[in-house]
Amino acid sequence: VLSARLDASVGDMSSAEQTLRRVIQNSPDHLPAYEVLGGLYVRQKNLGAAQKEYEQLAAKMPKSVGAQTMVAMLHQVQGRNDEARAGYQKILALDSRAVVANNNLAYIYAEEGKDLDMALQMAQAAKAASPEDPDVNDTLGWVYYKKGMGVQAVGPLLQSTRINPNKPIYHYHLGLAYQQSGEKAKAKAAMEQALALGEFAEAPAARRALENLR
Repeated sequence: VLSARLDASVGDMSSAEQTLRRVIQNSPDHLPAYEVLGGLYVRQKNLGAAQKEYEQLAAKMPKSVGAQTMVAMLHQVQGRNDEARAGYQKILALDSRAVVANNNLAYIYAEEGKDLDMALQMAQAAKAASPEDPDVNDTLGWVYYKKGMGVQAVGPLLQSTRINPNKPIYHYHLGLAYQQSGEKAKAKAAMEQALALGEFAEAPAARRALENLR
């Protein structure tokens, strides 16, 4: 994955894509590979063609967790959560321990605020299989937060910020968990750190939260 990132950074998108495809083929539970590959398709504005290609591949290889996961993730990247949800459920029917499907489906449920008990089970399964992945820890903490369990949310969210301190969404989620658990000073510091890292989708909400904390 690091090699692919380096190739992409110097504009060698083809080499980066081929490397990531090999990673996914050999390690279908490696979440960062899917994220980087999806990011390449977004940068190249190639989501539609990639979607069609992976759907064809998944049709030829219906038991390939990697191909099925890529299809679902591409739906999710494009905001088609109904299709993504169905895809992840199909993957979990093939392999109930699939890390990416458990993690991403749990996150979708958390964002929608429904099926949170099921979301927690899936997030915990992903955490058990991939305990050091920052996205997995963020998802688990986010599900706890959505269930109103701020104290339990802090641990995994704090771990995600320690593993990858440069992703603002992790600090924003941590700030919300601190706020929910009554630790306003820590919530304020986490929100400030999130905003200091640059713009992100939830930045306006983070600014409002910070103003309220002040």
